[in-house]
Amino acid sequence: MSITKPIFLIGLPGVGKTHVGLQLAKACDIPFMDSDVEILKNYNLQHQTDLSISEIFRAQGAFYFRKLERDFIKKLITAPQIVACGGGLPCYFDNIEQLKQLGIIVWLISDFETNVKNIIASNVQRPLFMDKNEVEISQILQNLLQERQYFYQQAHFSVPSQNGSALVKVLEIAKNLAP
Repeated sequence: MSITKPIFLIGLPGVGKTHVGLQLAKACDIPFMDSDVEILKNYNLQHQTDLSISEIFRAQGAFYFRKLERDFIKKLITAPQIVACGGGLPCYFDNIEQLKQLGIIVWLISDFETNVKNIIASNVQRPLFMDKNEVEISQILQNLLQERQYFYQQAHFSVPSQNGSALVKVLEIAKNLAP
């Protein structure tokens, strides 16, 4: 299978963008990139620090981080790759339009219960969920979906992400995109 442009995975935190993205990149034999990891790496290199995303949020504010996401998109190339985007990345500035111009956007969707379990099980520090319990995380996710759904719905494809089904469906999409 030959992918000719980037595939961007978007969706709420905990939906499995990184997990599916890594598997998809391996199956398609193309590079994988996680926007949060790349932004963090570049920030820490540039500022000679070793901060987490949560620490950047606390020190610089959410708006500053959203500008870092915008800068990340501007530096992306149109080479075939799988990019797991931070949950808020498509929702600020003209980011969703930029992603549409660069490649194919796939919105991964799952139920709040699965997202909450994934967030709790993850060792990733997520600024929005620090020191929150399951009920609070679920409420935050519901609010985020209300805020972000407009942007997520602009994806070229939407794919349910339950029990490994997302990888199969995204692979189907990738096959249909191949020349």
